[in-house]
Amino acid sequence: MATVTQTTLLEEALEAWGDARRGVVAELSNVTARDVDFRPAPGARSVAELVRHVVETAVMWSGELTNPKGDFTRKSFPAFIKHYAGQVGRNGTKTQLIRLLKATHRQGARQISDAGEVAMLQ
Repeated sequence: MATVTQTTLLEEALEAWGDARRGVVAELSNVTARDVDFRPAPGARSVAELVRHVVETAVMWSGELTNPKGDFTRKSFPAFIKHYAGQVGRNGTKTQLIRLLKATHRQGARQISDAGEVAMLQ
């Protein structure tokens, strides 16, 4: 008889987030270092800017989700980003961006995991 591993909703969500982040890292790995800052059209984001957006948003979400008094209506989106992700640098090489994606994901997943499923449901 096969063993069935049960996972919690939180474990499932963290696993899905991990899969998504690994996908972003894999896609960034396919971009040449020269093209990371390429802007396809005026007003469009470069790959580096998209990566920073992914990082900033994840840092913001994990911070506010684990805040016991968290409330996504208490600030504007830009104010949340400034509050939680103001330290995310504006510059970086492809290698630095990959490291940033991996490090912030580890930190955010640990933060959410440490808060626990009950905290996420409140």
